[in-house]
Order: sequence, then structure tokens, then C-alpha cells
Amino acid sequence: MEENVDLQRRSAAAVATFIATCTSLNVNQPPEKIVRNLCTFLCQDIDQTPAFNLMIQTEKGILSTKAILAGEAATSNGKPLKVANSQVDFPTEASKAKISRRGAELAFKELSAKFGEDLFVRVPKMWEFMAGGLIAAYTTDSAREGDKAMEKGLGQDVIDSLSVLRVTASTLHDALKPRLVDLLPKLTLALRSRYAIVRQCTARSFATICDVITTQAMKCIIEHVIPHIADSRHTTSRQGAVELIYRKSVFFTTTRQVLLSHRSDVVQELDIKALPYVIFLIVPILGRMSDADDDVRTTATNTFASLVKMVPLEVRVLTPSHNFEMLT
Repeated sequence: MEENVDLQRRSAAAVATFIATCTSLNVNQPPEKIVRNLCTFLCQDIDQTPAFNLMIQTEKGILSTKAILAGEAATSNGKPLKVANSQVDFPTEASKAKISRRGAELAFKELSAKFGEDLFVRVPKMWEFMAGGLIAAYTTDSAREGDKAMEKGLGQDVIDSLSVLRVTASTLHDALKPRLVDLLPKLTLALRSRYAIVRQCTARSFATICDVITTQAMKCIIEHVIPHIADSRHTTSRQGAVELIYRKSVFFTTTRQVLLSHRSDVVQELDIKALPYVIFLIVPILGRMSDADDDVRTTATNTFASLVKMVPLEVRVLTPSHNFEMLT
């Protein structure tokens, strides 16, 4: 288990070169097995890729709210907040899993850099590892059918796909990024899952994709996610929508620099890119600040605080390049 990041980076480059050599000779088996193992390494960190079976009983609630409340508690009592991913807070095996994940992330970056727009041609299984779980679970337009599929054994496959997708999406060549658009409807359905862990992992991945294909992803959020933020019949739909919009807080200094806190949501992931879309998000979030559900109310309140800080800047940026017909 190599802890030195420079050596991991060199190893990742060597792996990419080896796979390139194999594919150039039409030898497919080693590359497929290597990429599969990289996905396994990536998903070993249970902090980033939770075990579905251990969380299957947790349906109601927004898991990100726990981090919000922990931060508020630390601020109120003056005690420093423990860093969740510190090696001190984890046993040896967990620390090793994080190192393995880092190595896999570096390898995927090298693969994308090596193959560019030919990535899915040279490594055909790559797209399956990125999106296979989502595609298999959501074969219809029903979020409930997706939940049934996860009950039958696809739950961990969905979580794993979301984890791999979150890491690899930002490394893709520009020519391959439109493939991500095909996944937006399935991500929208996953946000309405009754399983809290699926909603959380989906929000993380969706937020990353928003940074990669901003216009298409934000259009999807505004047209297909925001309407569910006021769904009075399904609390989990409101929770998923609010959690997606939350996932990362943006703070502005007096010099108007954007500072990012720990990784997590559309507002936080997009920073300046989110400014043209603030007007579409702030009113729905304001309405959820009086929601009957505690988690929705807490998350909406914190998200609104971030959005309000962006309003003075919003008027100075260009409007979105896409016209949202249903909102005009």
C-alpha cells in the first residue's frame, strides 16, 4: 500500500501506458480486469461509497443535515470540529481504503488523459462501470420501480456507479461529456429514491456533473428537480431536491473571492458558474425554510444563506446561455 502520492501518480501513469499498449495490440482481457479492479479500489472507502445493505433501513431524512448540525454545534460551543476524513479518526483499514481510492482516482485521470475522446472505444467497459448500475436500476420513468430494482440486488451497484461517475465525470474529454446528458433523467429519478443513502450519493454525483456540463445539468435541475421541492405528498422527494441544491456552501469574502468549504453540492460545486442560476433557486429554497420536515427546513435554511450571499454578484454576470421556456 503506497502512501506517497508522487509514487501513486507515477504508478497511475504506468497503468495507463500498459492499458494503451494492450489495447493497441487488441488484447482486451488485462485492461478490462485492471479497470474493474480500479473501480473496486475506488469503492473501498465507505465514507465516499457507503454499503447499501447497512443503510437500507434509513429512508427518511437528509444525511447531509448531520454535517450541518455538527458544524453548528461546534460553532456554538466553541470546540473545534473533528475532521471526518482524518486518519486519526479512522482505523488502519479505513485509512488504507482512502489511499487506495486516491490511487484509483489518479489512474482514472491518467486514462482519460491518455485516451481522450477514444476512452470508451479503447476501454469499452469504462462506460458500464460509470453508469451500469444506474442504467440497470432505472429502466423506466418510475422512481419506485428503481427502488424495487435496488431491493432485488442492484442497490450496491447503483451506489458504486454513482461513486465512479463522480470521480470520472470531470476527467472526461470534451467530446465525451455529452454522454453524461443521457444520465440526467436517471439521476433525477434517483434523487426521489426512498433510500436516504441513494439520495445523498446521487446529490454528490449530480453536483459534480453540474460543474462538467453546467447548462444541460442546470436546465434539468430547474425543469425536473425544482418542481419536486414542493411535493407535499412525498417527503423524500423534497429531501432529495433540497439536498442536491445544498451539497456545497459558497462563501464570499469582502474582496468577493469565492471560497469553497468541504466538498458537497450544486451551490458549492459551481461557485461562479452558479451565479446566473441563483434567481431560479432562491425562491423555491425560501419556501422550504418553513417546511414541516426538520431536515428539509435545516438544509434549506443553510442553502438559502449561501444563495443570498451570491445575489449581489448575480446581477453582474451574463444570463444563462440556455433559455428555460417553461420559466419565461
